[in-house]
Amino acid sequence: RSLNLYDDPRARRRAAGRRLRAQVMSACGRAGGAADRCCQPVMITASTAMVGASCYAGPVHHSPRRFGLHGMPRLLRFWVLAVVVGVAASSRSRAPQLHVRTNDDAGSGSLRDALLHVRAGERVTFAPQIGTIHLRSGLELKTPGVTLDAVGSNVTVDTRGYYPLTLLGVANVTIRGLRFRGGCIPNSSAPSTSRLGSRPCTPHVADAEPLARSPKHPNGNLRVSGACSNVTIEYCSSTGTDDVGLDITHDYTQPEKTPKDITVRYCILGQNVKTSLTEGAGPHISFHHNVWSSADMRSPQLDNVTLFDMSNNIVVGWWEYGSRIRAGSSGNLRSNMFCRSRSATKDPSLAVVLEASQVFATGNLGPLKADGSRVVIDKLGTSSVPLWDSPPKQLDNAAILLEKLHGVVGPRPLDALDAALLGVASDDCSAPAFDA
Repeated sequence: RSLNLYDDPRARRRAAGRRLRAQVMSACGRAGGAADRCCQPVMITASTAMVGASCYAGPVHHSPRRFGLHGMPRLLRFWVLAVVVGVAASSRSRAPQLHVRTNDDAGSGSLRDALLHVRAGERVTFAPQIGTIHLRSGLELKTPGVTLDAVGSNVTVDTRGYYPLTLLGVANVTIRGLRFRGGCIPNSSAPSTSRLGSRPCTPHVADAEPLARSPKHPNGNLRVSGACSNVTIEYCSSTGTDDVGLDITHDYTQPEKTPKDITVRYCILGQNVKTSLTEGAGPHISFHHNVWSSADMRSPQLDNVTLFDMSNNIVVGWWEYGSRIRAGSSGNLRSNMFCRSRSATKDPSLAVVLEASQVFATGNLGPLKADGSRVVIDKLGTSSVPLWDSPPKQLDNAAILLEKLHGVVGPRPLDALDAALLGVASDDCSAPAFDA
């Protein structure tokens, strides 16, 4: 019965299997147990990379050497090790992510579908040049550990001012490179110059909804609500809302649930009536290296915020007031540039309004007054020491902020509106109107 095993792979496998089974049964017999009782077909477990009998009846004691990899044929042993190592390497190198590939409001491949199915630790990315996503209802993110990364994708989320993206009680979330546009129409015919009209915008009446302002149906562009923590919003833009360009607030139905450890950086926020409200939040709410341009008010407004830090921001083109810190808030105001109002009749000192708050103020640059002197922002401080050792540790001088931020803030490439908002900063914060 001569048989060439190298000519018949199936025969070779059968012979290898017979030898392996004989080895296992022989080992069981030497261990003192009946081979037909203790030895069942061999089982390979990838997670342990071990081979052994699948059951052991009676007082049978097996040797790891005889039942492990050492008892296997060499080729099979190498195959098991290769499978285990390959699976481990693949699991480490693969970055789980969902890919938004359509600008449809809903359905497969949409942002809404991604937010519904994303799991903790995953990234949501966007197809290049996906364009504008026109929302027909609000979006909610309730999954922790998620990153929305639109850097380089040139994505705009059209909320119509009434369908915001809301983060609800989530932790360890990053939103990066998204452009949010609300339902307000600039009064000027087009944002082709740095002047965007005398008032920020006119509400888009066709999109207004009676329920939009109720707590169940919040309005605006972007909201961080409830017990959120470790949230970062960076290189984003939010414009064109009657209210809520970006709000960071406690849960209004459960006020004890408050956001903490929130960072907003390198964003463009403007062309809103009320740009940003942070209320009932903290500790550790940080705004740094942002441009707040051409808003009516709230750039930003901080109400009852514990340990905030506002550093290296530019606030320009405000109408009623610029930044407002009130209602028992406490924190740092460091090295910011506050520029003049859009209205020639407004008191320049309204660039920063402090009411019943504890603030450490240093290195800030205020707007010019009619007599040529400058509003001294730092004298508004009520604390002689920093209230929070907050990032960033190294701050830029307020006088060079415009040059520093002009090429980095916002989602790139800039659209016409973001470019115009930066143009307002260039016009109203540079020499001679703002010659430091």
